[in-house]
Amino acid sequence: MFNLLDSTAEETLDFWMNSLKARVRQCPIVIVGTHLDDKALNAADVDQRLAAIKSRFTVKFSRAFPVIECLAVSCSPSKPMNIAELRSAIETIISAQKHIGVQVPHSYLLMEDYLKEQAKVKEMLPLLTENELLAIGHTVGLKTKQEVISCTRLLHQAGAIVYFDDDAMLKDFVVLNPQWLTNMMSTLFTTKHRWVKNGILTYSSLGQIWRSFPTDIHATLLHLLAA
Repeated sequence: MFNLLDSTAEETLDFWMNSLKARVRQCPIVIVGTHLDDKALNAADVDQRLAAIKSRFTVKFSRAFPVIECLAVSCSPSKPMNIAELRSAIETIISAQKHIGVQVPHSYLLMEDYLKEQAKVKEMLPLLTENELLAIGHTVGLKTKQEVISCTRLLHQAGAIVYFDDDAMLKDFVVLNPQWLTNMMSTLFTTKHRWVKNGILTYSSLGQIWRSFPTDIHATLLHLLAA
């Protein structure tokens, strides 16, 4: 969501789109411009701007987000605009999702519970390799690799875990606790160290910043930041 009166909003949107890309994949995105009722806005200009935003992000994030929609609304109590259209667009997007209306197998629920327990056991380093994930899947009754992957994707989309199966390096890096990943990334921006100078963080500094994490996953963590 962004204010249509903000001429620099695209920069902020770009930041948040990249942030979403690092957190979720293969989900629909709805970008909403607000304050449509403001007299300073021209309807044709708004339509042109939204079309440009949609076109730009569709090209840039086509692999991460298959559906990107842009709408403009006014939430003003005295002059609401396009709220019904926004609701309709969201309902249409949701109803088009493959998993809507599909019953979740009991094995998926068992998988989620098992991974939650593993997250507690591995509290300090809540990670699994893909082979470990497959082994757990077989334990709860998921017989094939594709069944395990399908279940894992759904849990990823639900925010229970973090899993990037479309990246050759990251697919062997299953995060059981998304908050752990957030905490890891926050170590780069904390004020408790002075490794960032003039907005630049050198590669050689990562060893010190991530010294609480095993060195054998540093390369994966760095790749995750660039993904």
